[in-house]
Amino acid sequence: MNKKLLATLALSVMTSGCGITTQAPSEICQPLTFQCHAGLKKHYLNKKVGLNTVEALMYISEGQNEKAITLLSSIETSDAYEQATIQRLLAAAYLQEEQFSQALNSIQQSLSSAKINANEFKDSSLLELEILFRLGDYNDIKVKAAQYLAYTEQRQDSKLFSLLSLVAEQQQSDDLLKEIYNGYSDLSPDEAFTSYLQKSPSKKFVASTSSGQKPRVKVRMEPKYPLNAIKKRIDKGQVTYTFDLNSEGKPTNIKVVESNPKKIFDKSGIEALENWRYFVSLDGNNEVVGGKGIEVTLEWLLL
Repeated sequence: MNKKLLATLALSVMTSGCGITTQAPSEICQPLTFQCHAGLKKHYLNKKVGLNTVEALMYISEGQNEKAITLLSSIETSDAYEQATIQRLLAAAYLQEEQFSQALNSIQQSLSSAKINANEFKDSSLLELEILFRLGDYNDIKVKAAQYLAYTEQRQDSKLFSLLSLVAEQQQSDDLLKEIYNGYSDLSPDEAFTSYLQKSPSKKFVASTSSGQKPRVKVRMEPKYPLNAIKKRIDKGQVTYTFDLNSEGKPTNIKVVESNPKKIFDKSGIEALENWRYFVSLDGNNEVVGGKGIEVTLEWLLL
């Protein structure tokens, strides 16, 4: 799931009132870009819907997705913005339940709303890409990724790059990233991602690997910042994990060695590490060289 989705909603759902806009952002902003969209009047949830939404968010963060779906489906909405918010959360819950078709239907309903705000449109677009990846719809991902780059006008997006790297791996295509990024950056995809990691002042996690490990990271997926940590006003965390690598370079047997604070960030890190991929070499027994007991420490920072 998109890492900012829960945090963005958690910070906004308690604000009451609603703006009045009859035109879709795409009708006002031509072409539709994040900069233009962000300048439009923002919309908000009313207090009653907001409270129900916060409860649903907590269910989703705790993995109680069926409860979240039941609650969200029962909420009575009064305008298109509230409907779009509910559909976005339903998409997140369906995705975690691996009900991908329902998730795609919900997120596309949300994205089509005339009242969706700019940050929500951006986050929802990434969520749509993640759902398409889980469905294996790689052709649509190429189209949507290009649209996302045109909308954000931001070429160095680590979340998008990581997802596209996974798509390239699944399709065994070294040219996919170049195809999508062509015309959107003077940097090559590798240079763009490296530049992002080195220069971005807003990254929310730091990863370090113990010395002496031979396998190198090929795909790194950022962990989510847990909603529970936000609600408890926990602004940082650190967890050390150990894991092995299989022949495809995927982490297995992921275990928590040490965490601070206890248990708050553990699950988020495990879910992220499951999507990491490493360059690996096999020995004569078809075992990964240096692929046992790899130790990685993740740090979360809420900036």
